[in-house]
Amino acid sequence: MRIQGTKHLSSPVEVVWSALNDTAVLATCTPGCKSLTPEGESRYIAVMEMGIGPVKATFKGTVTVLERVQNVSYRLKVDASGSAGFARIDGYVALTPANAGTNLSYTAQVEVGGKIAGVGQRVLESVAKASINQFFTNLEKALARRQGLAGG
Repeated sequence: MRIQGTKHLSSPVEVVWSALNDTAVLATCTPGCKSLTPEGESRYIAVMEMGIGPVKATFKGTVTVLERVQNVSYRLKVDASGSAGFARIDGYVALTPANAGTNLSYTAQVEVGGKIAGVGQRVLESVAKASINQFFTNLEKALARRQGLAGG
C-alpha cells in the first residue's frame, strides 16, 4: 500500500524539523504510541497499540532514520511485529517553506502481513488516513505549544 500527501503547517521549517526530531513529541503525537525509546542516534524502539477493524494488537519494532538532511528531509524505515502480524514501512518526509509556514510532504510504502492484512485494503487505507490526520492534529498542537514557549 502506498500512502502519500502534503500537509501545510503554520510553523516555520526549523520549528517543524525540531519537533519531528524530538522523541517525546513524536511519541505524544503518534496515535497508539505507547513508547518510543532512543537506541543510538538514528534508531528507536517503538511499542504501538493499534486497532485495525476487528483486529486489536500491540506491535513492537524498530524505527530507523536514514538520509537525514537538517531542515529538509529524512527517510525512515519501520519494522514492527506482534501477535496480529507485521508491518514494514519505508517512508520519506520532506519540508519546504511555504506561506509563512511549512509544507510537509510524505510518502510511504507500507507492507503488512498476518491477521492485519486480512482486514482488507479499504479498511487499512481508512485506518492509515485517520491515523495520519490525528498525527497532524496532534503535531499542530505541539508546534503551537513550542512556538508559545519560544515566543515568551
